[in-house]
Amino acid sequence: MGDKIYIRELSDNEIKNLLDDKKFNSFKPVSCRDCGYKGDFQRRIFHVAGILKNKNKEEDDQNFLRYHMKQRYGFDNILFRIKGSNHYIETAFCKKCNSNMVIFDIDLNDDIIEQVSHYLNIPARKIKSDLNKILSQHKE
Repeated sequence: MGDKIYIRELSDNEIKNLLDDKKFNSFKPVSCRDCGYKGDFQRRIFHVAGILKNKNKEEDDQNFLRYHMKQRYGFDNILFRIKGSNHYIETAFCKKCNSNMVIFDIDLNDDIIEQVSHYLNIPARKIKSDLNKILSQHKE
């Protein structure tokens, strides 16, 4: 590996500022894999510097970071995130059982649907209607 990787946990204020970005926060914790809890989750986010730009070494860096986060913090489940040129590691904890085996998913809010509408050249109301049909069939 050779290059140094620096990891720094973000403060509560830095996390709040990062999560105020709707695009970043549209991918968020939704349920606990261990107990099924759905609600608010405590999130911890770390800034990572020194990651190699070489795509062939990216997997090595991520494996090293997974190992480090498990050894140092005991995290079983982490996500790698990028915003601009900044790299982050994120994890979340269940408020019911304290597990960090938390499932993240995309929040399909109006902003996301508008972006999809723009890219697909399909009216947002049509996308919402189709999604509602799919969800209602899934519940049956």
